[in-house]
Amino acid sequence: MSSTAVFVLGSLSSSYILFLTGASCYVLIQSTLAYDHCSVQQGVSLSVIPVAPLLTWALNDPSFDFPVVAMVGIADIGILFVVGGFAAARYRYHLFTATPAIGTLGEDSLITETDDLMFVVDNKERVATSNRTAAETLDVKQGDMRGSSIKDISGYSLSELSDAETVSLTTTDSTRQYDSQVSTVTDPYANQLGAVISLRDVTDREFRQQQLAVLNRVLRHNIRNRVDVAKSHAEALPDDTNSHRAAIISTVDNIVSLSNQARQIDQYIANGNTIESASIPTVITNTLSTIDTNGLSISTDMPDSAMVTTNRDALVAATESALSNAVDYASSTVSITVTAVEMGYQIEISDDGPGIPAAELDSLDTGVETQLQHTTGLGLWQIKWAVQTIGGNVTFDTESGTTVTLTIPDDTIDK
Repeated sequence: MSSTAVFVLGSLSSSYILFLTGASCYVLIQSTLAYDHCSVQQGVSLSVIPVAPLLTWALNDPSFDFPVVAMVGIADIGILFVVGGFAAARYRYHLFTATPAIGTLGEDSLITETDDLMFVVDNKERVATSNRTAAETLDVKQGDMRGSSIKDISGYSLSELSDAETVSLTTTDSTRQYDSQVSTVTDPYANQLGAVISLRDVTDREFRQQQLAVLNRVLRHNIRNRVDVAKSHAEALPDDTNSHRAAIISTVDNIVSLSNQARQIDQYIANGNTIESASIPTVITNTLSTIDTNGLSISTDMPDSAMVTTNRDALVAATESALSNAVDYASSTVSITVTAVEMGYQIEISDDGPGIPAAELDSLDTGVETQLQHTTGLGLWQIKWAVQTIGGNVTFDTESGTTVTLTIPDDTIDK
């Protein structure tokens, strides 16, 4: 074979080897960049191993006419790079001690083990995979779902599932309500590949909410009508020495107040996302004007302006309940202080009464009312729920009388 042919074959072989080495290093590093559970440092370290011998081989070409000692030194350096690259991957970046597969296996477990109906769809809304729960719930084999349109499976397109709060699906049991969550899947270059769809059964929650809504409306409406009738009859009775008439009217008024509180709670919870500007001193002043203070000494220490952007209905409800509680149980004085704090304002309402019973505060802390542990009405619950609605905080100090501290955040302040 001529020297020219040998040179050509040698050049082609060298180029082919260099191409394979470069391509494999590129794929290796690109894969570590694409998957979070693979270390980029591992990829770089492993890429050094094939590159170093090639460079050594190229530098030891006889055409360079290096001395033998230099050629041996270059070969040794190449070996050191190989050993160093492997050592870095093994000991520094945990090549064998880490388990990259746990990332993929963990992601698979999230889909297969959850009780939610899970689907992975491509950018044409075709089902790529689904979990066992979806197949069993919809009575469709996983293999049959693969490649089918998500609309054919669920009755909803991807955009409909993304926009809807809840969707109805016919299952093996009955028609159920599901909370729909859609998450977009992209590659490392932000190209949309498809989406992950999660459907959570909220039938019982929706049914319970519907029950509460109906009961709340019907009970408040009927109680108010019946109480108005009872009060009108009581007021028609003549005064008696035993004060039966006054007792009936007082009891009826308490029932009406309880119904109004329930309506107020329902109103600010339903409008939880509605915020507007409100002046805390104005809210307090207006509330005091509607409360019979029974000759108590009321002192206030408030700035001229304490504006917050919040759910105004909830702010009014919390302030009204706290002030009413203080006025009802105070012996002689009620003090109100408003101070600026980091994220908004703090309202402190103190009275010199006997203090809120520990059992009632325990009921608020546990969030449950029992026969032995309960509040005497909705007042304290209204304070707690209203403050929670606006993202604030409430504390009760009963060491000396009662001090209710409401922290009211301002939604215009960056958290």
